[in-house]
Amino acid sequence: MSKITINRGSDLSFTGTWRDQAGTAMDLSDWTIEIFEGPNKLADDLTVVWTDATQGAYRVDLQWSNKVYSGMGFRLRVSKDGADISSPQITVFLV
Repeated sequence: MSKITINRGSDLSFTGTWRDQAGTAMDLSDWTIEIFEGPNKLADDLTVVWTDATQGAYRVDLQWSNKVYSGMGFRLRVSKDGADISSPQITVFLV
């Protein structure tokens, strides 16, 4: 599980790289990426996009709203041709 702490009232943006078990960045050019198991009430405020799919690079953005709560969690998932790979849970804490 990954823990991210943000100030109450702040937007969140972070980048990451999807890696295989050996730690090598994966080429996910033909894969889709999405928020998985995220809070439904944040569907419009929590997004993920590829920044460079050939290097497995992505960006997650969470737009602050009163719907954001401390301890909320979500996962990322990549999919292609019926194959799905999900991330460990990412949990956001407010201070």
